[in-house]
Amino acid sequence: MPLSELILIIMGLMTLSMLAAGIARNIPIPYTFFLVMLGVILGSLAREIHQFEMLLEFQLTPEIVLFIFLPALIFKSAFNLDARQLVKDFAPVLTLAVPALLISTMILGTGLWLLLKMDFLLALLFGALISATDPVAVIALFKELGVP
Repeated sequence: MPLSELILIIMGLMTLSMLAAGIARNIPIPYTFFLVMLGVILGSLAREIHQFEMLLEFQLTPEIVLFIFLPALIFKSAFNLDARQLVKDFAPVLTLAVPALLISTMILGTGLWLLLKMDFLLALLFGALISATDPVAVIALFKELGVP
């Protein structure tokens, strides 16, 4: 896929997600669920309508995630972080976060190992990756619910 089409698709999907955020504020459906439903609708349109076919060819590569989406998510979370409060709560945060990360990694890794018959170390690596990025979703959900 040419770079121009890739940029067009990414910018179109980002614009659509911004519009969805505005719509989700006015309806009693969580934004993340609304985005999933929007994705299902777009997938159906891509299979039925010729103009949306390029969405089927779009591949979310590790480079796109690493260089476009991850910096934006980290910046947004860091920008909204109260550093003074984090320093005050440093010990409790570490006390809760480190064991939770290890437990989550073990549960996910063991589950993948047992259910999908993956190599155990690869399953643990995947569990660690998913467990470490989960706080982005938690922050979004907490913000949506108004949790301090």
